[in-house]
Amino acid sequence: MLHHVVRTVRYRLLFRTHEEGLDVWRIVLRVAPMPIALCLMPDHLHLIVERDVRAALGHALGGLARRRNHQEGRSGPLFAPVPDPQPIADDQKLRTVVRYTHLNPTRARLAPDPLAWPYSTHRDAVGLTVNRVGPRRPADAFHAYVSGDPTVALQGTSLPVGGGPRSIDEVLAGVSAVTRVPLHRLGRDPMARAVAKASLRRLAPLPDRALAQLLGISRTTLRVSPDVPTDVVRLVDRVAGDPRFPGLDASWLPNGLSWARYRSM
Repeated sequence: MLHHVVRTVRYRLLFRTHEEGLDVWRIVLRVAPMPIALCLMPDHLHLIVERDVRAALGHALGGLARRRNHQEGRSGPLFAPVPDPQPIADDQKLRTVVRYTHLNPTRARLAPDPLAWPYSTHRDAVGLTVNRVGPRRPADAFHAYVSGDPTVALQGTSLPVGGGPRSIDEVLAGVSAVTRVPLHRLGRDPMARAVAKASLRRLAPLPDRALAQLLGISRTTLRVSPDVPTDVVRLVDRVAGDPRFPGLDASWLPNGLSWARYRSM
C-alpha cells in the first residue's frame, strides 16, 4: 500500500465551494477508482492506494490547475510537485494511516466528527453513502476506532440511528449527504433525484405536484424516475436530521468560522 500526499502551493486552495470540492473528488477517483482511503482538505489531499499513481495523479491535477487558472484569470501552479508516495509496511500501519487520513478534518477543526466531512471515505467505510468509495469496514468497530481519537472524543462518537419525524429540509439534506450531490442539483442528477423521490414519499410525504416543484422538475420526469431499494431510503432516514450530515449547499466555504486559517489563501 502507498500513501500519496499532494499539497497546493502557498496561497492557493484546492476548493472553496462544494461544486469545486466535488470536481476534485471526481478527478482523483478517475485516477484511483477504488482507493483504500481518500480525504480532500482545503490545501492538500491524502490518497491511499495499492499502486503508485503519482504520474497519473500529477497529470490529472495539472489539467485541473490549467482549468482553474483559466476560470480565475490567473497563472502559475496550483499544486506543488507530487512527491514520492510513502510505503505502508503492514496491516497495523495501514490501519493507523487510514485513521490519520480520516481524522484530518477534525484535527484542522473543519468538522467536529469524521462523519461530518463529505470529502473523506469515512462515511463510505461505515456504509453511509449510496455509491460507496473504497472498502466497507465493520461500521461500529471502525467508527469507534477513528472517532475515539482525542481530537474527537475519547470515548468515540455514535453512528446515526435515524427514526422519528423528518422535515422536508432534513430529508433533502440527508439525500444530498448520502449521494454527495449539492442541494440545488438534486433534481438534475438522475440518481439523487430517484433517491429524493423515494425518500420524500416515505419520510416527508408530499403530493407529486409539490414534490416535482420542490425538485424543480416536471411530474413526468418525477414519474419516470426509477425506484430505489428500501435500504437507500432507510439510509437517508438514518442521517436526516443528524447535524453531522448537512446538505451540500452553494455557500462560499471559506466564510465559515472553521476556515479562518485558509481565508488568506
